[in-house]
Amino acid sequence: MSTNRIGKIGYARILRCLIIKPATTRDVMRRCKLGRTAAIRIMPALHAMGLTYIHSWVAEYRAPMAPVYAFGSKPDAPLPTVRPNGKPVTGSPPNRGPVALPPELVAFRCMLRALEAPSSIAEIRDATGIDERWLRVVIKGMRDLRMVRVSFWINRASGGAPVPYFEFAINTADAPRPAPVRGRVETNRRYRAGRAAREADLLIHRALAGNCTPYREAVAA
Repeated sequence: MSTNRIGKIGYARILRCLIIKPATTRDVMRRCKLGRTAAIRIMPALHAMGLTYIHSWVAEYRAPMAPVYAFGSKPDAPLPTVRPNGKPVTGSPPNRGPVALPPELVAFRCMLRALEAPSSIAEIRDATGIDERWLRVVIKGMRDLRMVRVSFWINRASGGAPVPYFEFAINTADAPRPAPVRGRVETNRRYRAGRAAREADLLIHRALAGNCTPYREAVAA
């Protein structure tokens, strides 16, 4: 994963790692193949936006107590006052200063908010301002990560393929896709195609009948 530009699918992969198992920033670097600079910048931002909470704390060798992040918006675990070796915790607690929020993360958070209720691609686009082409790419990536499902489908009044409505859901199967409903335009097109096929068959039958001897004798009489 790029250390300079994570992208919306990259944020989804990080959250997926935290859904599977709470992790420290170093754990996320290892499991998501994330660079140190990007991880130090992104993990506090995810926490500041309410996408993660501090599940617990761990003591790292010759370092301040490290927060263990988990996906969700639960209350943070309090910072311990004593390390496992019995020594008091010293130093400033992490994530207490101002946190820079990357614009793409803000857009990603808006998209997750839109996905809290079943929404179509057009509705998510209107709610977030994300380009529809990129929105389809992100939704597909999150579906591959089993973080988004199709909640239901709505058939178009004009016919054609049904419209899927997506929602945020973990490891949940899609709703069954209904058969497409034929609209008036499609019905008329099929009727014209069938009529043309029947007329072509009739011409063939007439041509074959014209080569038949009894038919020629009947016409001559």
